[in-house]
Amino acid sequence: MNIDTYLDSRKGNISESTLESQKSMLKTFERLAEIDGEPTVDDVNAFIEKAKKAYENATVKQILNTVKVYWRVQRLPNFDELKDLIKFKSPRATLSDSKRTFYTEKEVEKIIHSAEEPWNLFFALAYTYARRLKEVGILKKNMVNDRSIRWKIIKKAHEERYSLERSMLKGEWDEWLSRRMGKVKSYVFPACWKGQKWKYWIPQKEMEEACKKAQIRKDPSVHGLRHSRARHLVDSGTSLRTLKDGLLFHERLSTTQDIYGTDEEAVGKIPEVSL
Repeated sequence: MNIDTYLDSRKGNISESTLESQKSMLKTFERLAEIDGEPTVDDVNAFIEKAKKAYENATVKQILNTVKVYWRVQRLPNFDELKDLIKFKSPRATLSDSKRTFYTEKEVEKIIHSAEEPWNLFFALAYTYARRLKEVGILKKNMVNDRSIRWKIIKKAHEERYSLERSMLKGEWDEWLSRRMGKVKSYVFPACWKGQKWKYWIPQKEMEEACKKAQIRKDPSVHGLRHSRARHLVDSGTSLRTLKDGLLFHERLSTTQDIYGTDEEAVGKIPEVSL
């Protein structure tokens, strides 16, 4: 595949982070489909059959959408046939897919303690506060004080800020954060940045290494830590409304219900990590 040529043609039209994401997805497609040269519709069909066994539905769908754009930009033949194939054979991605990347409390602890510094802290924060990967990556020193962490919550149309207590952090993990504050000047995890460019794949790569060291054979996913924290809270009796309003900050309760169940009890307090 002429991936570099394609990416060069897209520069200026999409962001640098999107280019990196598309490059990663096209490389995954090329590897799994075992392609030597430009792909055919049969190659895509073969990829779908393999990918559905190896990746979450949402991931397969993202890769196929990127392949479709590549196909159009590169002007490959049989585009209509490709669109029909993807339309009818692409797996359906739903909110419930997120349940598939789930770690037990013991697995979470093994992952965090298998990670190198400062990524052990990165994953501890992602888990404890159920934060998305980038929400941890954009954390700055001035957003942390002795009592709380002021998180910037990324939503589709806007950003919101919420303060969550540091007491939620397990003692050892809070000590890691205190030591980290003495080492950084701006971003808590500057390795995630190159100038003003966000390098999302850095923490994801470290997650893969940590899972490998911990001998966790599940899909390595930083986002899976967020879902795991929420699931552990639900299983321990925390209501979905408390989860929505006190930790996940979904726009609608129905989103939380779609992923974690249908409970609608009154708001309570998010407990600290009990690992």
